[in-house]
Order: sequence, then structure tokens, then C-alpha cells
Amino acid sequence: MKLHAIKSTLRAVLILVVSRFIPALEELSVTTTWLGVVLFYSALNILFWAWLKKAQNSSPLGFSVVVNGMTAAKMFVTLGIITVYMVAEMPEKTQFALAVFAVFVCNSALFVIDTQKIIRKG
Repeated sequence: MKLHAIKSTLRAVLILVVSRFIPALEELSVTTTWLGVVLFYSALNILFWAWLKKAQNSSPLGFSVVVNGMTAAKMFVTLGIITVYMVAEMPEKTQFALAVFAVFVCNSALFVIDTQKIIRKG
């Protein structure tokens, strides 16, 4: 649990630092909205990891349901974040939408890699 939390936190810091050096995200990367989104995904990853660890010893079907539920929740949360940003008439809409999707992909990749380790251990 702690290792995954450290990885998620380091991933969030890396995303924040890298986004400062991408010219298209220069203006967006200094906003509190961007900081909040990146930290939210990191916290969501940590929360879902705790939920996954509890489901680890359940039946294979129960474990699959938890993983699928988390994936669906992340997708709907991502859609909601982007939609609210677009409707609120905030600046840099295209950059924000693509950047949020990139954060979603990065955090999902970390989650899948760590989940595979659980599955292999049995």
C-alpha cells in the first residue's frame, strides 16, 4: 500500500513538473485547477488501490467486478472533469482536455502495472 502511494505521489509530482516545460501547457500548468486535477487523480489512485487490496482475497468474479467498477468510475470522473471545464468557459479548453486525458492514462498505466503484480502473486 505504501509503495503504491509513494509511486502515485511521485507520478503526480512528475506530471506537474513536466507540464511546466511543455509549451502548450505553460499557461495551464500554473493554475490551481491543474494542480487540483493532478492531485485528485493521485488521491483517486491511492483510494482505489486500498479498495483493490481489500478485494484481493475475494472471488475472481468479485475481484473483476471491483477492477471494472474502478475503471468505469475513473472514466466517468474524467468525462465529468472535462465537461465541467468546457461548460465553465475556462481558457485553454483543448489543452486541458488532452492534458487531463494524459493524466488519466498515466495513472491508469501505473494502476494496471501494480494490479498485474497482485494477480501474479495470487
